[in-house]
Amino acid sequence: MPIPLPLVSTDLIEEQWQLLNLDGLILSGGNTLKEYSDDQDLEENISPERDAYEFALLKTAISTSTPILGICRGMQMLSHHYGGTLRKIKNHVRTRHEIFSLINKKKIIVNSYHNWVIKKCPKVFNKCFFTKDGSLESIKHKTLPIEGWMWHPEREVKYSKYDIQNFKKLFKIS
Repeated sequence: MPIPLPLVSTDLIEEQWQLLNLDGLILSGGNTLKEYSDDQDLEENISPERDAYEFALLKTAISTSTPILGICRGMQMLSHHYGGTLRKIKNHVRTRHEIFSLINKKKIIVNSYHNWVIKKCPKVFNKCFFTKDGSLESIKHKTLPIEGWMWHPEREVKYSKYDIQNFKKLFKIS
C-alpha cells in the first residue's frame, strides 16, 4: 500500500522508516534541486528542505537495500546523490518523445516534463534509455534495486505495459 511521506526533520527519518516498515521508496517529480537553481526558478519552486529530506531518505533506503524508483526529479536526485551532475535542456517540457535502449534495442514513447537532464552519469548506474538528442532518460543501479525514469508514468491516461512490468520487477510485486 502506498504511503505518502510527510516532509519531516531529517533527524526523524530513521524513526519514521522503522515505524512504517517501508518495502520501497518512490522519489517523485517536482521542483528543481537547490544546487541547480538559478534566477529563472521561482523561489517557491526551490526546496532545500525537500532536497535534504530526500537525500536522507536515500541514505536510509540504500543502507537497508530497499528498492528505490526515482521519477524525473527523483532520477535527478539519485544521480546527484551518487555524484552525478545535471545540465539544463530545452524542448523536454509538456511533450512526448521516443526513447530507445542501446542494451536491448527497445523503443518506447514517453511523456516529458523536465528542464534538467543528467550531464555526467555516476559509474554505479547503467545508462538504459536515451532520446534522439542524446539525453539520458533512464538509469539502473548496477548492483542495488534502484532505477530512475525521467518520464512520469503516473501522468499517463493508460499505464504502459513496459512501466507496469518494470515497476513490478523492481518492487518484487507478482
